[in-house]
Amino acid sequence: MSCLGNIIWFLFGGFFLGLGWALAGLVCCLTIVGIPLGIQCFKFAELSFFPFGREIEYGGGPVSLIANILWLIFLGIPLAIESATIGLIFCITI
Repeated sequence: MSCLGNIIWFLFGGFFLGLGWALAGLVCCLTIVGIPLGIQCFKFAELSFFPFGREIEYGGGPVSLIANILWLIFLGIPLAIESATIGLIFCITI
């Protein structure tokens, strides 16, 4: 069932979300400081392409909190708008 869910998800929105995360990862990797954030964005891109049947483990700390706040300010808001737009399109089509 997760294979079918991944195929449907990829065709109807996961492709665009994954591309957004991959682009965010490329932007983060332009600076040496942003490389760890870029690597995490690439992991999220992979998860956005095929989310079903995956598990997420969180292992953060104080440095991770600061990095998450900076990421939210610079890249998180556009990705949230993209996700909300795709979700709105899904709701309209139902």
